[in-house]
Amino acid sequence: MSNAEPNSHSTSVDIASQALDVLGIQSASVHRIDVIGENPWGTGGFRVYLADGSTRILKAKRTGDSKGNPEGARREALFYGMLAERMPVRVPRVDAVCLDKKQITAVLMEDCPAAPPLEGWTRDHFLRAAEDLARFHAALWNRGDELRALGFSGTPSFIEAEDMPQHARLCWNHLAGKAHFKDILTTERLQIIDKRIDSVAATQAHLEALPETLIHGDCHIGNVRQDGTGVFVWTDWQGVRIGRGPEDIAFMYLRVNHPDGRVPLDNMLIVYHQKLGKSLGQDVPMNRIRLAAAAYEWSVRLLQMPHYLDGASTGHLQTELRRIDSLAEALGIR
Repeated sequence: MSNAEPNSHSTSVDIASQALDVLGIQSASVHRIDVIGENPWGTGGFRVYLADGSTRILKAKRTGDSKGNPEGARREALFYGMLAERMPVRVPRVDAVCLDKKQITAVLMEDCPAAPPLEGWTRDHFLRAAEDLARFHAALWNRGDELRALGFSGTPSFIEAEDMPQHARLCWNHLAGKAHFKDILTTERLQIIDKRIDSVAATQAHLEALPETLIHGDCHIGNVRQDGTGVFVWTDWQGVRIGRGPEDIAFMYLRVNHPDGRVPLDNMLIVYHQKLGKSLGQDVPMNRIRLAAAAYEWSVRLLQMPHYLDGASTGHLQTELRRIDSLAEALGIR
């Protein structure tokens, strides 16, 4: 096995070599290891070049390494090791998984080409994603207890993070102190935002009205690849958790940043509702799906989004505020 490229860190290569050894991959079958950048686990991701000319992606994290997201590493390895083969959607094919509490967490998987960047996503791409998500959520619909028994958990909601509302208020007030935002974030507008932050807890009931299932948890188009036939491959499962299905739809919409109509959210929810009912063999009320998606988006836009608006244009901020107003109307909030 050769060393990685000169600009790679030797410690990263050591982790990769250790992981491959634990996974049972013989050194003679590895031609080269390249560090391909930081991954959400908090360690370098690796592209492994095998002697047969094929490539694989390796994610690895040593036990006890608190850098980055050790819980995300555990979740992703658990998903690939226990559930991936049961999923009705395409996920990367896995060669080997190790979840060793004493040594290392590692996954060696298929190297998938990227999906089109946002500019290349059409209406059809988004609707296909909604269909995939419906089939994925239906697979473990209303099986939260089973998922907990396997070791999965639900990420605490924003309202359970006691400092989140206060942090959000500080962020909104910080934005209001910027000269180019002062005519937008007026005292009256800040008072409205403050009341709306208080409403987030009550809106979570719309999410709880749906059964628990397994959700991707980091559902954005950067984590959607395509195989050689154009079929979506859903990757990067470090956020996988117990939740409510419409959260994934809303998160995909949120991560496009500008709620400007580029993502056909209403059509996605309609397609999701239809496919979910067909996959489950029973109808899930459309209104519950809409309200759950709106409640999740409402909490994120009020509590998390202001943190990311520091460098936004006035137009972007105004678009965000219009979307919050629209969600307030949908949720029946004054």
